[in-house]
Amino acid sequence: MAHMDASTIIDALGGTGKVANLCGITPGSVSQWRNKGIPHPWAKFLRAARPKTFIRLEREAERERLRQKGRRLRPER
Repeated sequence: MAHMDASTIIDALGGTGKVANLCGITPGSVSQWRNKGIPHPWAKFLRAARPKTFIRLEREAERERLRQKGRRLRPER
């Protein structure tokens, strides 16, 4: 997985409360991830639980990377 900001991932998954419910942990724990990063085991769990979200985030990150390099992009399907 390409490096993604923890807050970007949490927000894409519906926010702190939804991620906490999905993981069965407190919102305070998830909130700490925004500063400290998502622990690797939880990142793997989230990817397995919501793969489409990660695919979308990776596509968006790649499009932005290419845009910054000044490359032409194929239109989204």
